[in-house]
Parts: sequence; C-alpha cells; structure tokens
Amino acid sequence: LLQTSVQGLNSLQPRGGVVDCAVLFADTSGFTRLAQRLAVFSDGAERLCSVLNSFFATLIQIVTDYGGDVVKFAGDAVCVIFPIDESQPVQNFVANSFQLAVARAVQCSIELHEKLDKFLAFEDEGEAIELRLHIGIGCGRLSVVHMGGVLSRWEYVVCGPPIDQ
Repeated sequence: LLQTSVQGLNSLQPRGGVVDCAVLFADTSGFTRLAQRLAVFSDGAERLCSVLNSFFATLIQIVTDYGGDVVKFAGDAVCVIFPIDESQPVQNFVANSFQLAVARAVQCSIELHEKLDKFLAFEDEGEAIELRLHIGIGCGRLSVVHMGGVLSRWEYVVCGPPIDQ
C-alpha cells in the first residue's frame, strides 16, 4: 500500500485511493508525567528521547511482525493498518480477508499490551513512572491520501469508518 502511494512523488498532485483493512490505534498514557519528571534533569530531553525510542522501537517491531504498517505517529499515539489483498495466499504477509486482518490486529494488540503496558520509563529513589498502553481496533474501508510535496514534505493521511470506530 505505502509503496504504491509513493510511486510518482515527483508530482505535486495528491495521490490516493481506498483500502480494506483492520486499524489499530494505540495511545500511551504517562508521557506527560514522565516529561515533567525528566525536565528537572540537565539531560532530561535526552533521557525522554531514549525512553521513547526504546518504547516505539519495540512497538514498531511487534507491529511489523504481525504484518501491520505504521501510518501515523501523533505524539505518544500510533495508528497502524493491516491491509487486505484478497488475491494473496493465506500464508502471505498481507492478510487476504477481514477475518485474518482483524485476527492479526488482535494478536498484535495482545503482544503490544503484554510487552509495553506498564513499561518502566523512569525509576529513582523509590519513584517509578510507567507508561500505559490503551488500544482500539476497527475494520472496514479506509481512504488514503498521500499529499504535499512542497519543500519535499509529504503527509500520509488516512480517514474513514475504521478510524472512527
């Protein structure tokens, strides 16, 4: 899906289409408290960056393992799609049905929750800050647009019922 949408990026015209998929939205809580706590350190920004890199690297690897595509980061949240291509064999990386796409999204969310919910982000003198993970899943037809191009900046936009669910 992403490869198709980035073909022909020399044009400044938006490119888009629709895709059937399962959508996983994961939101992290505890980030504001963590940022405020780390702000008192001279290297607080670096510590925060390190924690988030570790957290999101794990998240991205798990998503990739289940055939998901991270399409958007929004602060401490992430939007992931599990696209469907009915022409694919069952054992393929891309799901060939809504049932399989949703099953992969659910399995992915279970592993994300097992590995990242209550993620120890900071510990000092008996004080601990954990990041919590809240996950929702939807499915249906998604509109996708790859637009921009000014100053070589592009934005991938997704919208539709699966996002609203």
